Amino acid sequence: MSESLTFYRDVLGFEVMGENASYKSLRFGESRIAVQDVRTLEPGHPLAGPGKRGLGVEFVLEVGDVTALHQRVQKQWAHVTGLKRQAWASRIFA
Repeated sequence: MSESLTFYRDVLGFEVMGENASYKSLRFGESRIAVQDVRTLEPGHPLAGPGKRGLGVEFVLEVGDVTALHQRVQKQWAHVTGLKRQAWASRIFA
């Protein structure tokens, strides 16, 4: 969970709105997400079992200057793709 928190807070600029030892509530403008330690999920929760977590999940954040954000992320995070333009004209990176 600490790596996720570092990425969302320190690299992307999310603000921590609330937290305890195993759960963090984060905000980026009007968007809100939560990060939770998977070991604290209740039995039977869909993500509590073994396997890849986050598979098939995509977050889309609209920002005023994607180039500036991409440059900031590149400086702080090794796992980032280049900017590319989508067919519908959006510029994205992952």
